[in-house]
Amino acid sequence: MEYSLFTDDARVFIFPSSRKFYKTELEELNANIEQFLEEWMLGDVLVNSHFKLKYDRFLIFFVDQKQELSVEASNKLSDFMQLLEKKHDLVLLDKLNVCFKQGEHVQYQDLKDFKKLAKVKSVSPNTIIFNNLINTKVEFEYQWEIPAIESWHKRFFPKQ
Repeated sequence: MEYSLFTDDARVFIFPSSRKFYKTELEELNANIEQFLEEWMLGDVLVNSHFKLKYDRFLIFFVDQKQELSVEASNKLSDFMQLLEKKHDLVLLDKLNVCFKQGEHVQYQDLKDFKKLAKVKSVSPNTIIFNNLINTKVEFEYQWEIPAIESWHKRFFPKQ
């Protein structure tokens, strides 16, 4: 399904990679994802979905809100992510990490290390973080890349 056809309440699933995908992996990765989407079924109906790869690091899936994903369909997506993790030797399913921009580069840190960076002021309240816990297309468009001070990460910065 074309991205522009999704309504603002379309479901979003974001899988941040523990590392950037290598250029040599991208063609095969995209082919694997396209094949998965062509076979991702909700009972006997194809899941209306769309995929974006952002910053060569984030796998982002959009699902038509009119189709409520069953546990089985959600498990198929998780199983597919686990397969990609093994195939590419990376982490995609760990939600206790923080992705943020340092200049033009995207960094990936576990939560403990991000707290340390905030404490020693290696990252600031204005550091752009990726809110990978968002749930809808409209949140993706307006609340995915935001200053840390506007996110739940603000608690890691000393009071000014």
